[in-house]
Amino acid sequence: MAVNYDCFMELAKASMGNTGEQWTRNAVSRAYYCMYHSVLRVVNGQVPSHDKDGNKIPGGAHERFFNYLCDGDAATEHKLDPVILKKLGLKLKTGHYHRVTADYKLHQKVNKLTAQQLINEAEEIDKLVSGLKNITV
Repeated sequence: MAVNYDCFMELAKASMGNTGEQWTRNAVSRAYYCMYHSVLRVVNGQVPSHDKDGNKIPGGAHERFFNYLCDGDAATEHKLDPVILKKLGLKLKTGHYHRVTADYKLHQKVNKLTAQQLINEAEEIDKLVSGLKNITV
């Protein structure tokens, strides 16, 4: 059975039922990946690595993705509402920040409120993505 974006949400919510910061960190991380994979549906899973002139776009895949959504190129290429795509991109950028903190910055505290906020954002993102035309599950 294939895994899809909502499997990450199940793990995020299940992690919230456990005690300990490691579970809170896991909830943040899994909620972010739910967001990321949900929004990938908008661009049919394709994030550009090179610009129109063939030059490599700087940054990692996640950074390139939220920038692609925010700068209007994704809206133009996929004929979708640029305001909604920018909103998705900004939510992903914020979620990515929290995911990096949860996964790599072990000296920084991650609290359940942040995890719950990311779960809520992931649910809102799913609604926004599902509401866009030409998006399939």
